[in-house]
Amino acid sequence: MTEEAALLAAILANRAEDTPRLAYADWCDENGQSERAAFIRLQIRLARKASMNRDAVRAKRMLRRFEKEWLPPFLMFARKRVWSRGFVSRLTCSWADWLAHHEAILTRQPVERVKLTTRPTWEEVQGEGHPDDNDPLFIHLMRSPGGAYRELLTWRHIYRRWPRDKFDIEFELLPVVAFGPTITLQHHTMLGLVRVPQELLDDSSNYNYAAALSANELRPR
Repeated sequence: MTEEAALLAAILANRAEDTPRLAYADWCDENGQSERAAFIRLQIRLARKASMNRDAVRAKRMLRRFEKEWLPPFLMFARKRVWSRGFVSRLTCSWADWLAHHEAILTRQPVERVKLTTRPTWEEVQGEGHPDDNDPLFIHLMRSPGGAYRELLTWRHIYRRWPRDKFDIEFELLPVVAFGPTITLQHHTMLGLVRVPQELLDDSSNYNYAAALSANELRPR
């Protein structure tokens, strides 16, 4: 592992810490990347709210001038990129681009949130196999007119590949899904997919999936 790779790995392993990022800034200084080093330190000061407005303006100007130089080509495909503390923290891209480049992105950028503009194909989702078709929950979902079964399998497909312990994945637009009024907590636990936000449980221990989707509160167990 090169020195730069080791420094990036330290950043990825300690995302909330500034020290690894500052160490990487020092490395940039020592390797002819003084603008990159200055940008990292500048954004860290801004994140700590220890900087003036003029520094925020300077950071934006630096990003406009140097972003293409600092980012590898595979990250320039993203429709939107948000920088925080010197690195890309959020990006918006298509499912196909994410699938093609996620490994390279996740080894170099401490991404916190990915917003997908398109979805996996039904063939991709089906490739993982279906849950027990005799399960009453999935019988209910398969009969739902709004495609609830496909929606839950799509989330399962994504969360199995990228658990939300490091970063979040969301879709730019949530579909209108007919889950019926409520699904019991017992059925919810059969999914092996999401945990129940307490505020969405009613007195009879029912879980409203439609409300959870609209609030983007589906989470892995």
